[in-house]
Formats: sequence, structure tokens, C-alpha cells
Amino acid sequence: MKAFFGKQDKEFEHNSKEASSYMLYSLASNYAQNEKWDHAIRLYNNALVLQRDTLGKNHPVVARTLNDIGVALTAIGESYGAMTALEEALWIRQQTLGNGHEDVAETTNNLWVLLHNTHVGLGEEETRKI
Repeated sequence: MKAFFGKQDKEFEHNSKEASSYMLYSLASNYAQNEKWDHAIRLYNNALVLQRDTLGKNHPVVARTLNDIGVALTAIGESYGAMTALEEALWIRQQTLGNGHEDVAETTNNLWVLLHNTHVGLGEEETRKI
């Protein structure tokens, strides 16, 4: 009987972590919609840790969260972190969903916005150096 309860405990813990990750993601999304980026980023990162633990590091849900972290970091001007998150999200989405999927297009667009904003923010003199 003990082995049976041990399996149930692990399953409950897994389901509890997964549910918590969805709640954290939902809260983060609400903060992002209200442009409270610091709160959103913190909650997205907490959700990401639980998602990787329960779903695996290359799951489309993980990619969605990475994409949203990238968008939030772009909004506060953290280009390097945004690029890292968006590139990982794009790779996962391409591997799991295929290049023609709308989520791949979304992340590709978000990368373009980041690169465009970074390029525009450099100014004319610095752009010539690139």
C-alpha cells in the first residue's frame, strides 16, 4: 500500500505544480496587460520554473512563457534578456510546432520588433558601425 500512496503523492505534487504554474502565468499576464512589467516578469519567471519542472524544458507552454518574458523585457528596454528569451521561445516553437505555425510567426515578429527598436534606439551614428 505504501508504494501506491507514494505514487499518488508524486502525481498530486506534479498536478499541484502545474496548476500553480498556470495561476502564476495568468497573474503575470494580467500585470503585463496593465504594463506593470516588473511584477509580470517576476511571475512569468516563477511560472517558467514550474513549467519546466512539470512539462519539460521544450514544451510549447514553456515557449509561450519565454515569448511573453521576451515581450515584457523588450517593453522595459532589456534587449539582451529579451533576445535570449525570444530566441529560446522561437527554437522550441519551431521544433515542436513547425515553421508554419502562427506561434512561430508571433515570436518571429516579436524578435523583429526588438531588433527594430534596438536599431532605431542606436541612432544614426551608431547604426553605421553595425
